[in-house]
Amino acid sequence: MANKYTMTLDYEEQEYILLEPGEYPFTVTAIDYDDFNGSAKLPPCGKVIVSLTVTSELGSAYLKNNFYVCKEGAGMIAAFLKSIGVLKEGQKTFTPDWDSYVGKTGTVKVGHREYNGNTYNNVERFLPAKKKAAPASKKKWGDTEW
Repeated sequence: MANKYTMTLDYEEQEYILLEPGEYPFTVTAIDYDDFNGSAKLPPCGKVIVSLTVTSELGSAYLKNNFYVCKEGAGMIAAFLKSIGVLKEGQKTFTPDWDSYVGKTGTVKVGHREYNGNTYNNVERFLPAKKKAAPASKKKWGDTEW
């Protein structure tokens, strides 16, 4: 029986793209799950790791964002769900269906963070989905539309 974690890799080395701070469209490319042991600010809870592909003039950049499934993390989860159009404005309760979000798109504000002398892309916040414009209504004058 083959090990379920064994696979043949066929990939190209990709250069790390450091984005300029700003707003970018993203696509959710993967969802992973883990446990969080807690910290001074957060209790022990579940952790959902969302992988994003961000499109820029320089190419595709890849980011990950951790969502902590607890009361303290609800605001960030709600912002993400609004960004991908799953949570409607004013909706107060929700039950995320994480696995269904792969392929969804939204907009993210990207900044930088420093770690061990290196600069990395960092998700600052998720921006709400833009409302679709209502179709223009046709004007009538008598029996003629214009």
